[in-house]
Amino acid sequence: MTSDPSSSYIPSSMYTVSRTPSPLQLELEWDRKPNTFLSYVNSLVRKPTSNKTPLLTIPITRGAPYVTAKYDVGATPLITSPILPVTAPYHPFEYFVMVDGEQKLNCTSSSSTTTSASSSSAPATPHPPPSLTATSTLTMHFTSDFTWTVYLSQPTTFSCRVDTTPNAPPVSTPGVTPPPPAPMFEIYTPSPLASPTTIRLALTNNCTLGTNVQHCELAKARDQTHYTKLLADHASIIPGPNANVKYTFPTTTTDGTAPDVVLHFDWDATPMIPFTHEKPLPELLMYALPHHVDVMEENVGKVRQSDKRSYSIR
Repeated sequence: MTSDPSSSYIPSSMYTVSRTPSPLQLELEWDRKPNTFLSYVNSLVRKPTSNKTPLLTIPITRGAPYVTAKYDVGATPLITSPILPVTAPYHPFEYFVMVDGEQKLNCTSSSSTTTSASSSSAPATPHPPPSLTATSTLTMHFTSDFTWTVYLSQPTTFSCRVDTTPNAPPVSTPGVTPPPPAPMFEIYTPSPLASPTTIRLALTNNCTLGTNVQHCELAKARDQTHYTKLLADHASIIPGPNANVKYTFPTTTTDGTAPDVVLHFDWDATPMIPFTHEKPLPELLMYALPHHVDVMEENVGKVRQSDKRSYSIR
C-alpha cells in the first residue's frame, strides 16, 4: 500500500446504474472524487489509467448472503456503524476487531490523548491509530450481539476507531426534541489502495452470546460454526456482471409427455480475483427458498474449472 496523497480519492456523492438491470442483479457505480488538494491538482494535470473504471462498484444481487463492494486503485474503504463493538473483558473502554481470527486490532478512541513528558500543561496530542494487515478476514462482534465478518480478496491493512465524544448538537427546531448524541465505530484503510480490492461483508451470527432478546431463544448463544465456515469457504466466488434469468418453453417432446418449462438462473459466477491459483474453485453460495431447492437441477459450468455457476428450476 502507498500513502501518496496525490492518488487519494473518495466516491462521488451520486451513483449511476452501470448497465440495464437484469431480473437478478443491478450494479451501482461511483466515480472518483479527489480527496485531497494534491489529488485534485493531479486530476487536472493528468488522468490516471485507473480512472477508466469507477472508484466503487456495488452489485446488488437477489439471494446473495454477502454485501459486495469492488474498490479501484486510490480508494480508501470505510465501514461505519452507530453500534459499537464489544469491549475487552474487564476493560470497558478497549474496543477491538479480530484480524484473521487470531489478532486483536484495538480501536482508538477519539478522546484518547497523550501529554508531553516535559510539561503537564502542554497540549494533548492524539495517539497514532494502530493498524494490522488482514490476510483474509475481519470479525466484528457488536454490542447488539451480532457478529459480522469481512472477507478480502487480498491482504489489506486496516485501522479502526471509536468516537464516544458527544457530537455537535443539531440545529434546534421549535417543538422538536433533538436526538441524543450517538457514538460511532469506523474501520478503514489508513492509506489508499494500491491495487483493485474486493470486500465482502456477511452477518455470521445474530445471537453470538445469547444477549439479543429479539433473536436469541432462552438467552442461549447460537452455534453458527458450520454456517460461518460455509460463508468463509465460498466468499471468494461472486455473482458476475452478466447474472440473468432465462426461460425455456418447449412446445413438444419426443416421447409424447408434457414438456417441462425451465427457469434457468445464470449467476455468471466469477472469482473475486480475476486470476486465481485455487483449483478447483469453490462453488457460488446463494440463498434460495425451500420450495425452489426441492426442484432445482444443477448445471455444472464448463468454462470455469467445474465451477457450479448456474441452476435451473423445472
